[in-house]
Amino acid sequence: MYKIRLTGDLYDIVNRIKEIDKSYFIMRNNKLKRFEIHSDNQKGDTLCVIVPYDKLDFRTLQLLRQTHVDRASALIKEIELNNLRLLKQENNLLREKAHERLDRMIDLNFIL
Repeated sequence: MYKIRLTGDLYDIVNRIKEIDKSYFIMRNNKLKRFEIHSDNQKGDTLCVIVPYDKLDFRTLQLLRQTHVDRASALIKEIELNNLRLLKQENNLLREKAHERLDRMIDLNFIL
């Protein structure tokens, strides 16, 4: 079997994730060489998060806190605010380009 359920680790992440969600457990996927966070509350496939780090440490806990379902509304708000900021940046850039073109057109009219 290539997936192993972890029962302990150096930094006690296996137990500390229970503070975030009691249903969480960690599997080591040896085939894909990664750690996975699973939840007993999910029907069928229990996979919740693929840990993007090669070892379990505080970053794993931070990731789980940031992505936990309890933060869904906050995450959506963060995404919307970031999208709004990006849209404003894009609009400012377009405005600057339009002003540059207008300035060039005015300069050309004075030359002609």
